[in-house]
Amino acid sequence: MRWQWLMLVFVPISILLEVLHMPPAWVFLTACLAIIPLAGEMGRATEELAKYRGQAIGGLMNATFGNATELIIAIVAVFNGEVDIVRASLIGSIVGNLLLVLGLSALLGGMKFKEQQFSKDAAGTYSSMMFIAVILLLVPAIFLLVGALVDVHALIAYAPLGIAAALIFMFAIRPAMVFLMLGIYTLLGNSARGLSRNELLFISFVRETGAIPAVLLVTAVARMPPPVNGLVEIGMWVILITLVLAPPLTPWVARKLGVAE
Repeated sequence: MRWQWLMLVFVPISILLEVLHMPPAWVFLTACLAIIPLAGEMGRATEELAKYRGQAIGGLMNATFGNATELIIAIVAVFNGEVDIVRASLIGSIVGNLLLVLGLSALLGGMKFKEQQFSKDAAGTYSSMMFIAVILLLVPAIFLLVGALVDVHALIAYAPLGIAAALIFMFAIRPAMVFLMLGIYTLLGNSARGLSRNELLFISFVRETGAIPAVLLVTAVARMPPPVNGLVEIGMWVILITLVLAPPLTPWVARKLGVAE
């Protein structure tokens, strides 16, 4: 677009202002304006690359260079000890993509089209990627929060009880709760009626029912007066065993029940 080419003038202007030690606000404003055409040209370059090298290479390059701004900010800020800026940049990027971009797409699309259509496969892929991203951000935070309250010696002392509680939760309590909820859902005449018994059993095993929120609740209760010894350590063992056993057991259970594709 013509306006993108015109905005490229802000690239040398921002560099010149930095060299001349002008007010930081001016440098920041011109640098922000310079990023807009550069990001547009980067996106157009990856689209042209995809035409000749395939969608896989084009998508990889787009995903890599599409986060170049956050990557540059992170590298510079970390070297200068500005960890809070890195956190704010990552959170802003995630929230912006999940809420702002998605919301604007739905709003503008709804203004032009009465009914919008979406790819089921693409939506499923993006939902899975978002779930993985949330888990990657949530699990370290949980370990930092709960781990700061756990004494290593107490964690070892409560290992037998914690492992037993984790196994009971994984193989008895959680499947029973999910199976019961699915049964009630089926009796109400909803879509679970079309599921076979093996599919219900598989969903009962893999379905997450809030283990981490439950552990956080236990942690909060354990710290209330009078404190209850051992609850935090047992909750930590539940998280550890669930994270270790659930991923490898899920495909094995799917094969045994005959629901794997």
